[in-house]
Amino acid sequence: MTGFAGGGVMEALVCFEQATPILALCDGPTLAVRTVNAAGRAVLGDALVGKPLPLRGHDQAVREVLTSGKEQRLAGVQFGKGRFDVVLRPVKDRDGAITGVTVEGVRKG
Repeated sequence: MTGFAGGGVMEALVCFEQATPILALCDGPTLAVRTVNAAGRAVLGDALVGKPLPLRGHDQAVREVLTSGKEQRLAGVQFGKGRFDVVLRPVKDRDGAITGVTVEGVRKG
């Protein structure tokens, strides 16, 4: 029996992949997708990696996360054919520099 408490990388990857919300790790101000989970691929398509996350109309929120390091919450973001409440959080490197954004989206309704 394996458990996440042991800090296993494989367990963390399984949790990421099987999570119900859309989860994506994105780089820089264009939100170039590094990885996205199954829920995200189901809504946004399979060919996202390396392309900008389609988060149109929310450039100011993305800039705020990248410059201030403060989380931003967005309501009713259009992704595919649905609307989602989205949380943007900064990703920092070992030196504390902000290098990207994590995106978590939960379907509204």
